[in-house]
Amino acid sequence: MHPYGLFYEEVTASCLIKVGADGRPLDPDAVAPVDGAQNLAKRIFGSRPDINFFIHGHCEDVMAVGSTKGGLRAVSQPAVYLLHLIDYIDYEFFEDDDYAEKFKRTLADKGVLITRNHGYYVLGESASEAFIRAYYLRQACSVQVKVMAMDDTPHVIDPQEVARFQDQMYSSPHYAYDGSTEWAALLRKLDREQPDYRT
Repeated sequence: MHPYGLFYEEVTASCLIKVGADGRPLDPDAVAPVDGAQNLAKRIFGSRPDINFFIHGHCEDVMAVGSTKGGLRAVSQPAVYLLHLIDYIDYEFFEDDDYAEKFKRTLADKGVLITRNHGYYVLGESASEAFIRAYYLRQACSVQVKVMAMDDTPHVIDPQEVARFQDQMYSSPHYAYDGSTEWAALLRKLDREQPDYRT
């Protein structure tokens, strides 16, 4: 996790705080992240031992889609890839113990949890898996916002077809949906454009 108060472009590898399943820093000398971040880490890592990384964000397009009754719809390929991974939870400003239990129950075995009217949590066994899911979530929501802004009826893919496409995607020998295909190239891109991220 990054320390509280930094812009994303200020975050470097050396300032990240590694936390355990209880949300506390593994290094006793590390600066503790803000309480809300520790609570999130405790809820996610404490209830999902298969998860090692999560991304919490407030991308405007995801917030917009999460603020609709229908949520994400099958109007694009990235949406088809993600739909079975997603669930939704209502927004609360004060997140007490009851909310924490509801959060964990709703998260269950999902890879993406969208907080209505607020933001999202994207989970992964690896950093690459969490990143690629977040990338496709933003892309899927951006496409949906554009589709819904057009003066035409959206072409929503039939649920049976969605299920068929998902089976084909996950059984394909030509692509991995854990981000491993893109990860090395993404790191090279960072090395070219923001080499100080490693510091």
